[in-house]
Amino acid sequence: RTYVDFLKKIGKEQPLSITEVDTVEGPREGKHKCLLTIHFTAAHFMLIYVLESKTSASVNSVFIRLQKDLGAELFSELFRITLTDRGTEFVDPSAIEIDQETGEKFCNLFYCNSYASYQKGAIEENHELIRCVIPKGIEFDSLTQDKANLLASHINSYHRESVDATPYELAEALFGEEMVKKLEISPVKPDLITLKPSLLK
Repeated sequence: RTYVDFLKKIGKEQPLSITEVDTVEGPREGKHKCLLTIHFTAAHFMLIYVLESKTSASVNSVFIRLQKDLGAELFSELFRITLTDRGTEFVDPSAIEIDQETGEKFCNLFYCNSYASYQKGAIEENHELIRCVIPKGIEFDSLTQDKANLLASHINSYHRESVDATPYELAEALFGEEMVKKLEISPVKPDLITLKPSLLK
């Protein structure tokens, strides 16, 4: 599950999408809400989930729900090669790798080296857009999942010059419109995109 193993795996398979997973915390440690972010690198597409606390149980519940919502085949395609850090919230890889109904392994989870967040640099860059709306020092305790989906919809509708498209458009092209709808992300018109704190007021 090391970063070296990850590099070997992608070298052999050349997957359509590598998925990066991380958490974003508020200003205080302890049992406070935090965000689970999931980034599909090929599409620059990010999901944001509100966790009641930064624990493996909270993280696992999101992935178990995604398995049910997406179905085994689509979930396996999207999360076939997943990279995260060595945080305690990711100590149970079975929630991502194992089909909770059949027990079959259909994904692979790998970990970055310690103190090497740059190894999952794509998701770190997207976190900067989250901070445009929720600056550091602001707690997430009042944030609902509906507002997190709204935030993700605006971020995914923001045009990226590097690919001359929006993440939403790329996700539709790569994974299909049905998948994007299942993930409760909606397109936002360019003139309505807001990446400021006023979005969540």
